[in-house]
Amino acid sequence: MLRGLKVLDLTRVLAGPYGTMLLADLGADVVKVEDPDGGDPTRTIGGGPESPYYVSVNRNKRSIAIDLKSGEGRTLLAKLAGKADVLWHNFRPDAATRLGCDLPMFRVANPRLITVAITSFGATGPYRDLPAFDLVIQAMSGSMSATGEPGRAPCKNGVPTGDLAGGLYGAIATLAALHEIKTSGTGRDIDLSLLDCSLSMLTYMAQFTLAGNPPPGPIGSSHAYNVPYGAWKCSDGKFVAVAIFTEKFWKPLCDALSLKTASDHRFIDMPSRRLNRAALDAILAKEFAKHPRDWWVNHLWEKGLPAGPVYDVAEALHDEQVRARHMVVPLGDGRETLGSPFGEMKVKPPPALDGDREAILRDWLN
Repeated sequence: MLRGLKVLDLTRVLAGPYGTMLLADLGADVVKVEDPDGGDPTRTIGGGPESPYYVSVNRNKRSIAIDLKSGEGRTLLAKLAGKADVLWHNFRPDAATRLGCDLPMFRVANPRLITVAITSFGATGPYRDLPAFDLVIQAMSGSMSATGEPGRAPCKNGVPTGDLAGGLYGAIATLAALHEIKTSGTGRDIDLSLLDCSLSMLTYMAQFTLAGNPPPGPIGSSHAYNVPYGAWKCSDGKFVAVAIFTEKFWKPLCDALSLKTASDHRFIDMPSRRLNRAALDAILAKEFAKHPRDWWVNHLWEKGLPAGPVYDVAEALHDEQVRARHMVVPLGDGRETLGSPFGEMKVKPPPALDGDREAILRDWLN
């Protein structure tokens, strides 16, 4: 889909590499620019020369090592930028020019260049030069305050949503700019803030708060407005998730559990169930404790109810639906990796540090 698109990727760690991997999955030629002294820091997270962290977000790319602190390195970077369609970086505004990422100069040499800067707080505002990582972004976006169990300390999401949101928005913005350039003829500088991206994902939580309601607090796996909605412990110690998001599923759930609560005035409709959430949760907890998780999942699915097993990561990766959709694929070197929601594709292992220098210089500069 993006075959022939040249992407110069100066990002590292997670947000940027995840976004450029999405472009690589779609067929773009993504050249990863790395520090000769060790490359992307994630290469060695957890030990070894090529950690699972690095592998997870750098497939289908090529690598070239460039010392951006040297004159020779900056000259080479400028030459590559002159041939690129898109350039990504995640340098803070105060560091970009210092490290040779002179976007105004690149724009003069290559007017059609699209640049994507993904930083913690963006290029404007009082926090523009402050450092941050995913935890800090989750904390400042308000999402941590609404995550976890009531009465306990704020909790971050297990998945690094602050970083991944930035990568997703970067990929979307890149595709939009590529469409725009068809008529404008000139590139665009895209300034993305991880905080902005995380705030945008608050959606209805932010809107309810802006409407004058108290800000949401942590409610575990429950839902502020829809009841019952959560995860219940089964007889084998595992959990089943049940989401009664609309009224049409309430009576079928009662029938599936052989409960006589469908007509109970305390639970007759969603507002009533919200008021009596604790009483209903106690009833459901007692019922779900009678059988193992997988028994409940099969039983509820037979009744057409929105339910599923609470998997650990290993279980999720081996689920038959996941495998049928090719969401775990061979990496080509004996290992497996996650597939792409975009569909089946060819997967190349992540590049060795500076492993593609000669091919990149030949393909881009000759």
